[in-house]
Amino acid sequence: MKKALFGLFAVMMLAACAMAQEEVTIPENNKFMPSLSLSIDYSTRYMSKGKIINPEDMFFTDVYVECLGFYFDLWGAFDANDYNKGKEKGDGVGGVKHTFEEIDYGFGYAYTFENLDVINSLGIDVGVTYWDYPKRLGWQCVNEQQYEWHLDLSTGLLLNPGMTFYGDFETEKFYGKLYANYEYALADNLTLDNKVELFWGNSKYNANDYSVKHNGVRSSKEHTYKETLSTFVWTITLSHTINDHFSWGPYAKLAWALDHDIRDAWKEHGSANSKSGVNNLFGVSVSASF
Repeated sequence: MKKALFGLFAVMMLAACAMAQEEVTIPENNKFMPSLSLSIDYSTRYMSKGKIINPEDMFFTDVYVECLGFYFDLWGAFDANDYNKGKEKGDGVGGVKHTFEEIDYGFGYAYTFENLDVINSLGIDVGVTYWDYPKRLGWQCVNEQQYEWHLDLSTGLLLNPGMTFYGDFETEKFYGKLYANYEYALADNLTLDNKVELFWGNSKYNANDYSVKHNGVRSSKEHTYKETLSTFVWTITLSHTINDHFSWGPYAKLAWALDHDIRDAWKEHGSANSKSGVNNLFGVSVSASF
């Protein structure tokens, strides 16, 4: 599977280069014709909202289909090292090997109101995501969020600020983020993008995602059962546009734990998260859109 992902990564690059050598005529789209976006990433780690989920090399794939504002998003995380592989109950034998660690199925609707006073534009995105963990078995799935709703509001102001609210009503876990990003053109086909995200979580969310172990026993409420600003994440992306349909480029992420108890929880998992309270990763992405 790892070789297959490397092969897909190479095929996308070769296809992009081939299309760049000749002019390709694409039929003019109409409002009923769906758009398709594909991407595959290689990353040195798997980071989610600043927390390192998997410290091993990762591949991420994404398929996004949109039509008339309605979209379907299929996202997967693949780890050939089986870092988060679960165990079957009773026999102690490892679970499914060499498959996707996580697969997310997202459905939603997005619409942008243009030419508004003061804020220029307003984007609204509402949807739901189902999380599936093929490798994680038994105790590793306890209290995991399986369904998550989101509402995203973005504006056309300077730095394109916005906010997103997330929630699992069954477990009463809620969190949100404020974000902004700035894209700077270095050349005709080369851009540098900076995005910052500030995360907040309620007590049940923080207790689940940033629990601490004491003498081998996980305690979710003693320290991180609180409503607080949790993390600050800065993403830097250098994107090279090959043609109208393909682009690629490296990226880096830095994340800071803002709450001291969350920082202590990171230190408890020193093999994955930085003991200094600052996590980082590097990667490269290839994407196509039609």
